[in-house]
Amino acid sequence: MHLFQQMANFGRLSPKRFDKEMRDLYAFKFEARNVQIRFPCFPDGRKWIVTHGFRKPGAKKGRGKWPQEEINRALEIQREYYRQLGDE
Repeated sequence: MHLFQQMANFGRLSPKRFDKEMRDLYAFKFEARNVQIRFPCFPDGRKWIVTHGFRKPGAKKGRGKWPQEEINRALEIQREYYRQLGDE
């Protein structure tokens, strides 16, 4: 919650904590007990829509890419979000 509040208060975070990952997906980055957590998100005007969270593989070594299923999940949530906006 602290990262989200900082983003709300200041409109930006350090690239160490928030960065563009791929296409139009960004991620909040959090580490706890040597486990890296990613919260994929995307912008919608002045809002940030967080899709979900997951553990990033290879975190203890600082390596590892996003699993394809997590990319697919984030993109599917994004598509559903925009689809529902169009239905209103």
